[in-house]
Amino acid sequence: MAEKKRCPHCGALNPEFAEWCNQCLERFAVPEPEPEPEPEPELTEPHIGGAPESHGEAVRTDEAPGTPGARPNDDVPDLVFAPAARPDGAGAATDGAPGRLPPGTPATQTGAWRISESGISWICSVCEHENPMAALTCEVCGTTFARAINPVEAKPIEGDPGTAALVSLFFPGAGHAYLKLWPQAAARAILSLWVIAVVILAVIANGAGSTLVAVTFGLAAFALWIIAAHDAYREARSEPQLALLRGRMFVYVVLGLLALLFVMLVTAVLGARS
Repeated sequence: MAEKKRCPHCGALNPEFAEWCNQCLERFAVPEPEPEPEPEPELTEPHIGGAPESHGEAVRTDEAPGTPGARPNDDVPDLVFAPAARPDGAGAATDGAPGRLPPGTPATQTGAWRISESGISWICSVCEHENPMAALTCEVCGTTFARAINPVEAKPIEGDPGTAALVSLFFPGAGHAYLKLWPQAAARAILSLWVIAVVILAVIANGAGSTLVAVTFGLAAFALWIIAAHDAYREARSEPQLALLRGRMFVYVVLGLLALLFVMLVTAVLGARS
């Protein structure tokens, strides 16, 4: 069994010869090479008469270039090297913290990683929300960190776009079920059934404000019907980025409808009491 190296920063196990932690991207300390022993000076017979023999490199003098005793490259200015950039593209940190860009540098994104002035964050592959490195799950949809950095390759969708849109017109989610996109099909079907149930209950109640609730949610149900057909058509054409209700936007619509229903119910109750 191959030996593992434990990261001193986050405690994650890494291969023995890894130079970077696969979890927190901290670089492991590289042991400094042992200095080579200096060769012993050769013993030479003392030179009698005249200047002593010179061994090794001549000592640099402060004389101007071109003068006797000056080295040929004394007129070349010394080069100052900036700190080397990190392999993850973060560059040298301005305050000693790894993975931060200098102030004023635009943020960069590579795959699921986003590097900015505040540090490194990861992008959720489901809802595209930016999460801090310390988060193990997405703050919006709950997708795990492992799935975000190693997304499952999407299988090619098989189905006719026109048929998928037509089937969705019979009931929202049916077109996605035709394309075997079962999670989306179930979510759209449940949302549409809930909106239709609100409309039916508002009509049956026939109380104060029930007409407004029925009309508002009836329009919402109609919009969900059309949007489901549109999204099924786009999914069948392998254009999921053009779908209207997907990922984070679907969550926003559900929360918006819940908030709208709550406000209408509170308004109706207060109107009935007055």
